Amino acid sequence: MSNVLSKLFSDAKNRWKSVTNPEHKKANLNWLKIRKLKFLNLNKPGVFQLKGRNFHFTSGPELLHSLKEIFVGDIYKMKFDTGTPYIIDCGANMGMSILYYKQMAPDARIVAFEPDVNNFELLKKNVEELSGVKIYNQAVWKENIILKFAASGTLSSKIVTETTTNTIDVQAVRLKDYLVEPVDFFKN
Repeated sequence: MSNVLSKLFSDAKNRWKSVTNPEHKKANLNWLKIRKLKFLNLNKPGVFQLKGRNFHFTSGPELLHSLKEIFVGDIYKMKFDTGTPYIIDCGANMGMSILYYKQMAPDARIVAFEPDVNNFELLKKNVEELSGVKIYNQAVWKENIILKFAASGTLSSKIVTETTTNTIDVQAVRLKDYLVEPVDFFKN
């Protein structure tokens, strides 16, 4: 019986820690927002307040994953040697990483690529007012070519070799053409 009580108290303690986690504030998250996003229907468009702006998304669980990874986990955190770093983002998805870069370095110059047309539409909305950001609805590759792309409108969109029902043709551009100056941060 004491093992059961010990387990219950341990679980309650862990839940309380997750509810009161101060790190979640970096992503404008609290217990209620986490629950709402976690159980939001997939492919249900919505808007989330992030860093004083509207952030458009289509999947609550994917948004929550990205918020925790990028803003809470600080996976892209780094110190730049310049106030105007040159950043290339190959797979910008909805643009959350771009907002993070701009928080770190407001004067960053960012070139971002997103081949999934659904994600690209969200990306356009989410970064339209940011200066120094150029976005392209293209894939990045070793040459200028048309590639097969599995466009799912989610984080799992990817370049593929076989044709499936959700496969589209996307223009790929040669990465070398964008390496015109030293790159301070490269995300692929």
